[in-house]
Amino acid sequence: MASVASASALVLQSDGKIVIAGSLTSKLNAPSTANDVGYGIARYSSNGTLDKSFGSKGVAIVDFGAKAPVSGAFALAIQSNGDLVAAGSAGGTAFENKIVSGFGLTRFTSAGKLDTTFGSNGTVITTLATGQYSWVACLAIQSDGKIIATGTSQFGTSNSSGYAARYLAQ
Repeated sequence: MASVASASALVLQSDGKIVIAGSLTSKLNAPSTANDVGYGIARYSSNGTLDKSFGSKGVAIVDFGAKAPVSGAFALAIQSNGDLVAAGSAGGTAFENKIVSGFGLTRFTSAGKLDTTFGSNGTVITTLATGQYSWVACLAIQSDGKIIATGTSQFGTSNSSGYAARYLAQ
């Protein structure tokens, strides 16, 4: 059973429902290289109770796999059709004894099902800089449906750069 590790983003739907996004893992006590970390999206009714009609019993999950220990959703946006786009960090390749990642995006239908028509089976991972830990911090949907993601790519503790990426509407 998956356990939520963090909640990092929140949006309010037009019907008053509350959607939060973050990271989760099914192996919280395993070494970080073995953790199976992904994005978790939960939806609550306006009175704060878990909306069990969303996803699976109120939670939608995308799993980036055992080789993605640094994955997590940090931003969330609602498309005009009600679909939810979550973005953050995704990946976990090793580079010079460090775990590195790229911008990660995933899309869920308004019912909380992974939209497999988005990217590669529901996910998009964009490598911005080789050997760096990268994450999306802000997300916006343009009026034409294109997705704008901004964030940071960092190497070590003192060298970081800001990035913006635009993704085509699908």
